[in-house]
Amino acid sequence: MNKNNNLIIPFTICDDFVRGRIIKLDSELSEIISQNNYPEPVNRVLAEMLLISAMLGSQFKEEIILSIQLQDSEFLKYVIVDYRSPGLVRGYAQLDNQVDYTKVKYTDLIRDSILSVTIDRKLTNSQRYQGIIKIEADSLAKAMEEYFFQSEQIKTSIKLSFGNLLIPGKKKLFCGGGIMIQQMPDDVDQQHWQEAQIFFNTIYEDELIDPEILVEKLLYSLYHELGVKIFDYIAIEHKCNCSREKAENIILSIGKDEAMNSLIRDVIEIDCQFCNKSQKFTIEDIENLYNKE
Repeated sequence: MNKNNNLIIPFTICDDFVRGRIIKLDSELSEIISQNNYPEPVNRVLAEMLLISAMLGSQFKEEIILSIQLQDSEFLKYVIVDYRSPGLVRGYAQLDNQVDYTKVKYTDLIRDSILSVTIDRKLTNSQRYQGIIKIEADSLAKAMEEYFFQSEQIKTSIKLSFGNLLIPGKKKLFCGGGIMIQQMPDDVDQQHWQEAQIFFNTIYEDELIDPEILVEKLLYSLYHELGVKIFDYIAIEHKCNCSREKAENIILSIGKDEAMNSLIRDVIEIDCQFCNKSQKFTIEDIENLYNKE
């Protein structure tokens, strides 16, 4: 397996009139998806949302949390992913137990649903930003292109790919890849954007997830005629931010009486939906928590 995976590379082309990002995820993506036995179309939705969140979140220089949530789907309760600086991702899907997912397609999961993008700047006093779009396209990539054009008047092209590989001697490995280009405001005559689009349309989805193709090599072969500039990569890691302390705060927030009434066989378990880890609290643990106050 190539070491050139689980990363994002920023780049510019056409004398910096067009900026872009390319991403490849495999082991970190596999870790997220393998935590739950999701149906294949749900895996694709989750993977694409993770790719999008990382490409968007990695554009910010300051510390941020960027969350994307899919809701109001006819077949899913919701899907939520987030990107935390610098390069930490996590995500999960909440299925509808009444749905037979063997009869559901990818487009069924996203059609007429709502996609919300929330940006929380951690180190400034800036207000939290939230953008919402109804998905009328047949893919999340097209929905995000429309989102950028409607909310920021930025022309954007996005291509996403998802699949799995059987690694010799190992279990199945989920692979995801994506590329995004955006027109800069200085490109008033559209020439650079049109050139960038022509080459962008030649990318095959398989190239984005092929473990033997270096992303730098792919960028160079694609855009060397347009003067591609490649910047330092950003490593992407699956990491949940749940903790014992956060679970303790949940116990304290509901009050001692409610906590004691919630005991099952003298234990409370608080589960993290993102990573499936549990924090267990005994009667003694609860007593100690409230005695500290």
